[in-house]
Amino acid sequence: MNEFKDQLQQARQAQRKAFIIAGTAIVGILLFVVALIGYVNGTPITIKPKDASEIAKLQIVNGIAGAFSKVVYSMTGDITVLVMAGGFASQDIKITSDDRGKPRTVTLVELPGKLIATTVPPADKNRWTVDGQQIAIAPSLTHTAPAGKYRLETDNQHFEIAEQDLVLRRGKTLEVAVKLNAVKGRLDINSRPDGAEVRIDGKGAGTTPLSLDAFGGLHRIEIRKDGFESLADDVEITNTNRDISRNYRLEPVKALISFDAKPKGGALFVNGRKQASDKQLPLALGVPHTLRYSKAGYFPKIKKVTFKQSSPKRIEFRLKLEMGAVDVRSRPSATVLINGKSAGQTPLSLQLPATPQRIVIKRSGYREVSKKATPSHKRTTIIDVKLQTERAARLAESPESYQTDTGISLKLFQPKLTFQMGAPRHQKGQRANEFIRNIKLTRPFYASLHEITNGQFRRFSKDHNGSVGDKFPATSVTWLDAAAFCNWLSKRENLAPFYRLAGNRLKGIEAKANGYRLLSEAEWEWLARKAGKSQQTVFPWGNTTTVPSNFGNIADEEARGKVRFFVSNFTDGFAELAPVGSFRPESSGLFDLTGNAAEWVHDVYSLRSPTSARTEVDPLGIADGPTHVAKGSSWRSGTRTTLRAAYRDGVMDRRDDLGFRIGRYL
Repeated sequence: MNEFKDQLQQARQAQRKAFIIAGTAIVGILLFVVALIGYVNGTPITIKPKDASEIAKLQIVNGIAGAFSKVVYSMTGDITVLVMAGGFASQDIKITSDDRGKPRTVTLVELPGKLIATTVPPADKNRWTVDGQQIAIAPSLTHTAPAGKYRLETDNQHFEIAEQDLVLRRGKTLEVAVKLNAVKGRLDINSRPDGAEVRIDGKGAGTTPLSLDAFGGLHRIEIRKDGFESLADDVEITNTNRDISRNYRLEPVKALISFDAKPKGGALFVNGRKQASDKQLPLALGVPHTLRYSKAGYFPKIKKVTFKQSSPKRIEFRLKLEMGAVDVRSRPSATVLINGKSAGQTPLSLQLPATPQRIVIKRSGYREVSKKATPSHKRTTIIDVKLQTERAARLAESPESYQTDTGISLKLFQPKLTFQMGAPRHQKGQRANEFIRNIKLTRPFYASLHEITNGQFRRFSKDHNGSVGDKFPATSVTWLDAAAFCNWLSKRENLAPFYRLAGNRLKGIEAKANGYRLLSEAEWEWLARKAGKSQQTVFPWGNTTTVPSNFGNIADEEARGKVRFFVSNFTDGFAELAPVGSFRPESSGLFDLTGNAAEWVHDVYSLRSPTSARTEVDPLGIADGPTHVAKGSSWRSGTRTTLRAAYRDGVMDRRDDLGFRIGRYL
């Protein structure tokens, strides 16, 4: 009994202990849940539009959280939630620790529907239109659009237009096969003459006149009749052009003609119309045809033919070479070139082909003459020329005067005479260096009307500092400066340079060059003493010692005190330099040979007296030397000696009253 009580007492104690443990656990769990609820926050998600909200689902794709009834529960860290709804594009949203518990709104974008349309039967060039808007021209259509109702139109010109209504659903693909019904049309085929056999698309259809039904599409019509040329035509029946009518005029069968024509390259005319001689040509039977073949330098050939059968024919042409007489004459006798080949000396009689010939007549020292002639068997072609010397030809081509783009005016001179340079011992004012020399000038030359100005020289040398303005003579330049200016101007105008310069030295000259140069001493003195006059004079203005008024800028009353000698009772209006051309031109037509600035000339200065009385032809002086000749008076000149045209001086360096003028051989 006591043992049973002890067991019962132990059971009761064990039960009490279990209740205590269970109660403690429940209290702990409740305390944990309370603590967890206090720590975890729920973030409500509102989903738009309503259609999407009703079917939307939330999925945790990053972080520790749970989603229940569009509320996301999270404890720590950032999480990413994917919002999904059928027919809508899924969207990610990110919830940070700071965002927990704050409501979020997500608007899902509706997915478009997709339409794939084909035709039965398959056809090319279908015109696909959706709700009146053309989408494509193609065999099939793939098109996306928002969900909704649409009207699809399929237009192929060979079929009736097909229309149908359809519904696109969100994110779904709709495939449709459009049934096309062929267009029904009609063909009316006539011919002249009638009774011709008709084949359509390779199948016999009857004889003309013919009327029959046909489906839409491209059809090949062939017409055949004995004795006439067959013909073929393509016609097209469409839903906008259902009825086709054709009236064919059949041409009689023709003979097929080819040509064997020599020489090749001629002109073939058939019944007056030009045709290719290397191709076959169909010609009607039973009627006359005129065939003509010709080529320059040959006699043409004409044939008249009538063809009775349609079998191929070959027509042969063989042309005979035409020759013509050509007589070539010239004064003086010269060499004749025919098309670049020597044919002999004039007078010359030739037989040449009746084609254009290039005939050149040439002789050394004379300007060659080129002629074009086409000989003929009907007449003798006569070419008769008088040759010009090269010099005469150049003279005839050369202007009497011209102006460079730098503003320098030049005049042409043709001396062709002998005159005497220098001065005899008995002439008042004569100096020992003015040797008597017999000169013959034969080469035509140009001379500038004025002395070169500061403005013109600065275009060559920007460093040139003239003491006065652009219109005044360019003074204080060395002889080499003047020669370099001449070469610069020659190259500018594509002329051969006269001077060969290297650095600051003269290496030589090119005496035959047509480029610019300084006037020779002989040319300068001829211009001052003889050009434009009936006889040679002592002074540029004549033989009297009285200086005419307005003739030149010399040492006058206004120069008193500036120069040692001056001409009393004479005033020219300038105490020193004057602008070029301020005074009237001299007999030569040039300006300022008297006064203003003395002028460099080409010649090297020499005191060597002529050893004989021989005549010098176009002299240019000795080849080399440190000193060059200066000619003419300047604004400092006030004595008989310096005002004479024969006056010459040897100068090594620049002077403020020494400039230059230019010239060039023709």
